[in-house]
Formats: sequence, structure tokens, C-alpha cells
Amino acid sequence: MMMALTESLQFLLDEATAEQNVPGGVLYVATPEGKYEIASGFSYVTKRHKVQRRDRFRIGGISQVFVATVVLQLYQNRSLDLEDNLTKWLDQEICDRLENSDKITIRQLLNHSSGLDDYLETDEFQQAASQREKNQFLTAKEAICLADNLESLGVPGAGHCYSNTNYILLELIVEAVTGNPLYQEMRSRIFDPLGLKDTFTEYRETPPRNTRVVKIASVRKN
Repeated sequence: MMMALTESLQFLLDEATAEQNVPGGVLYVATPEGKYEIASGFSYVTKRHKVQRRDRFRIGGISQVFVATVVLQLYQNRSLDLEDNLTKWLDQEICDRLENSDKITIRQLLNHSSGLDDYLETDEFQQAASQREKNQFLTAKEAICLADNLESLGVPGAGHCYSNTNYILLELIVEAVTGNPLYQEMRSRIFDPLGLKDTFTEYRETPPRNTRVVKIASVRKN
């Protein structure tokens, strides 16, 4: 039974990676009868390194869940209010680059109703990112300052539009409120209490021992 299910899961994962045209992936399934870990494809295509079941993958936008959790914990202990606007917590240098910074609230950053355009799509950011050396990263403030004069997509609170700018600003707000880098707050508030030993912030923290991060087909924070 277990062997048959393992073979079926392997087939499904192989089929999914082929259909989605991604180099590789890992599948984990937990059932009352047992746990299954399946790997498929390659983590380093040119050298034909096969994906291992314990490889780490970048989680990309899922990291926003962790950021939002930290912000809501700060709200819970009354360190900030969700109706605070950007000018309360962010430097004037940042606010001057953002239209409606005196009207946009933390709540609107959280639910993507700020009306701010996505800094990742600006020519300035794309050019700077392409010139980075391997394993270099831009701080949140550097990224926002690179994206000069972000256009407003609408009146704050009038509608929803996904924008990574919202969460990079939340990173700056968390750091302004706590005096600590966001990754430290995520570790002390979430990763360590929940025993997430395999979760870490790339470039900011030392990876766990024997860690190999798969950088293809990754599904960024920071």
C-alpha cells in the first residue's frame, strides 16, 4: 500500500514539474497511515544535481504571512495602531517618495489597499538588482529609495491591488517600532517559539548546518 502510494505521488510530482516547466520540486504528504516525502527534478540544472527531499526552497510571497503576524502582534501589545499612517513611523526621506504617505495606513499596507505601485516593477530597481553581485541584497530603505516617485494606483482604501511595496514598508515600520531588524523579530516571535528549525531569512541569517537552498522554481522578504 505505502509503496503504491509513493509511486503514485512520484508520478504526480514528475507530471506537475513537467507541465509547469519547472526544473524540480519537493512534495510532502502526511496521512494517518504515514508520511511521504517525494523529490523530483534538478536543483542545479546545468550540473544535473538532483533535488533532495530535505532541500530548502525560497518561499517568496509566503513570507508576507510572517511579516503580517509580527505587525499584528505589535498591534496586540499596543506598540502600534493599524490606523497609524506612514508619516508616524517612516523617515521623511521615505514619505516624500510616496504619494499619500500622510493618508495610507498600516491596515491598508496589510490588505494591499494602499494604492501604491510595486517597486519591483520600476526600471530603477530592476537595473540595480541586475547589477548586484551574488549574495548581495538591498535593504528595504535602499529599495524604496531606488524606486523614485512611485505612482499612485488610486485613492488609499478605495480598492485592492497587490504590491510588494506594501510589505517592504511594513518591514521599515516594524524596525522603527521595535528598534530591531525584521528578521530578528520574526525569529524571536515566530520561528523559535514554533520550532521552525529549517526556516531562516536568506542573506540575513546564518543557514542551518548542511543547508542547501534551491534557487530555481522558488516559490522572496526579505
